[in-house]
Amino acid sequence: MSLTGIVLMSLLNATTLSVDGEAISTPPQQAGLYDIQAEIDGQRSVRFSLSLPDGIDTAERPPLVVVLHYGGRPTRFYGRPLIEGLFEAAWRDLGAIFVAPESIDGQWNSAPNESFVMRLIESLASHYAVDRTKIVIAGYSMGAIGSWHFIRSYPDIFAAAVPVAGFPSGTLDCPVPVFTFAAPSDELFDINALQAQLDAARDGACNIEFRSVEARGHYDVGGFAGDVGLALPWLLQIFSATNVEGK
Repeated sequence: MSLTGIVLMSLLNATTLSVDGEAISTPPQQAGLYDIQAEIDGQRSVRFSLSLPDGIDTAERPPLVVVLHYGGRPTRFYGRPLIEGLFEAAWRDLGAIFVAPESIDGQWNSAPNESFVMRLIESLASHYAVDRTKIVIAGYSMGAIGSWHFIRSYPDIFAAAVPVAGFPSGTLDCPVPVFTFAAPSDELFDINALQAQLDAARDGACNIEFRSVEARGHYDVGGFAGDVGLALPWLLQIFSATNVEGK
């Protein structure tokens, strides 16, 4: 599925927009990490953390990395730590924009969350002139499950996915390249079950990389930080291929 036919009013042109608690008229244009709240459709407020790379004011067509947070009851800007401590920290050399939406009442595959994420992607891609062949979705735990969901539902939008510490209960589909990480010590997701699904997916010609991580259990997010950096050259290779071949 593509964005064709989906109504996508820009979140960055919302009725009310605030950055770090201060009302503003235009989105940030300087490098930094921002917590942004937008009012959409005149009735709902949504929140997301946005990291803009050095040189964003002069950059041409930066990549975009969408970061989906783990489960639990979201606090305000719940995905920000995954930008700061995991994905942006490991992939800074991408020169990418990173965005971490705060989920709306639950799972990433719900209709409100799916609409929110896709509207957010379209808003950022348009406002910051993102290279649409270099949009990556990544996530941790529930966010990893969400990553699998989004590439299955919107394979034309994403160049790659990096699910960490989570996988769907059904068959793994990989319409785009995937680099996934799991820990033998994970109490919630059985790495052996994941390995069996990955083997079956590879037999179906899926392009999947896998890394076993020596974290101290499912909730040791920091234990994955060093290993997630191994996906950087893989992403750069994918981006290089899109420059030559197109997506």
